Amino acid sequence: MLKLLRDWVGYSFGMLLAVALLGCGPAGDDGKSAKQAAPHDHEGHDHEGHDHDQAQPADFPAGVAAVRQHYEAIRDAFRANEVDKAHGPLHTVGQRIEALPKLAATAELGEQELATVKAASAAMFEAYGEIDDALHTGKQADYAAAADTLDKGMADLQSVVDGMAKKTEE
Repeated sequence: MLKLLRDWVGYSFGMLLAVALLGCGPAGDDGKSAKQAAPHDHEGHDHEGHDHDQAQPADFPAGVAAVRQHYEAIRDAFRANEVDKAHGPLHTVGQRIEALPKLAATAELGEQELATVKAASAAMFEAYGEIDDALHTGKQADYAAAADTLDKGMADLQSVVDGMAKKTEE
């Protein structure tokens, strides 16, 4: 029963993530955001380094490392006021975050660690989704408003990986 519930929660989370970042179509005057735009053309914004078809990480620690790579690229781009450099990694980080709960489920984590992964993933995905939505609707993306949530989420994910490493050392 617990496995069924876990699978259902994982499926629901996956669907939520898929709906939240449904591509990166252009922001037009019609008011549609990236979440609403059906075609995935790349007019209207820079997609250098943007690749939807990258292979997913093989395990949970690699997944967290991939999220960290994008987290740092996005953070650093916003700090340097180079928003276009953040846009590609912003889309890819959503895919990486989406994979974390499934990777965590195969990592033999305890219930507490799984809950931490799911909560951190959901919080980070939502924060990045708000930033992405602002970029696609022509609004000013407010990274600073999301920074605490993203920093905490990244720290929580890293603490789970660190806990796994400690268990293997023992």
